[in-house]
Amino acid sequence: MTREWHYAIGNERFGPVAPAELKALAAAGGLGPDDLVWKPGLTEWVAARSVRGLFAGALPPPLPAAAAAPGGETGLWRGRPSQWVNLPVFCLGIAFCWLIVPTVWAAWRFLQLRCTGYELTTERLRVTSGVLSRVTEEIELYRVKDTRLHEPLWLRVFGLGDIELVTSDATAPRAVIRAVPIHQARGLRETIRGLVEGLRGRKGVREIDAT
Repeated sequence: MTREWHYAIGNERFGPVAPAELKALAAAGGLGPDDLVWKPGLTEWVAARSVRGLFAGALPPPLPAAAAAPGGETGLWRGRPSQWVNLPVFCLGIAFCWLIVPTVWAAWRFLQLRCTGYELTTERLRVTSGVLSRVTEEIELYRVKDTRLHEPLWLRVFGLGDIELVTSDATAPRAVIRAVPIHQARGLRETIRGLVEGLRGRKGVREIDAT
C-alpha cells in the first residue's frame, strides 16, 4: 500500500501515511475536516474535507466548546494481548505436565493475559489487568510524549507487534499495548499520534522537559 499522504495539524506536519491510515485517523477524530492534507500530484495543501471518501456523510458544524465537553468521549478500539506471547510457557507446561508447578504456572500466565484488556477512546487509553484483583490504569492521550512500534523477532514470527507509549503521566510513564496484529498495530499507532496532536492543540498543551 502506497504511503503518500501528508497531513498537518496546527503548525506540525506528519506523514507519509497510507490512504487507509489517513481514513482511520479521520474516523478517530485525530484529523479534522479543516486540517490540511497533501500528496504528490496536488499543487497545494487542501482541506481534508475535500478528499472524497475521507469523511463519511455530511459533516455537521463543530459543537460549541461548552457543549462538546460532556459525553464527548468516544470508544475507538478494544483488544487484548495474543496468547502467542505465552507459547514458551505453554510448551514448558506440556513438556513437564506430570509436575504440578509448570502446569499451574502456565495456567496462571494464561489467565493473566486473558484478563488484560486495552481500550482506546478519543481522549485516553485504559489498561485493565488482574486476575483476582482488578486494576484499571488510565492515560490521558495529551500526556503521550512519544510512540514506538516494536516488532521483536519472536512476535514477528506470528505477525504481532507492541505499541510503546512514553508519557508524562506520573503513575504510568511507559505504557505498552502488547502483542496485537501488526497490520492493526500500524494503523492504531497512527491513530494515537493523530489524537495526541489534536488533543494538545485543543487543550493548548505543550511539553517542556526539565534539563
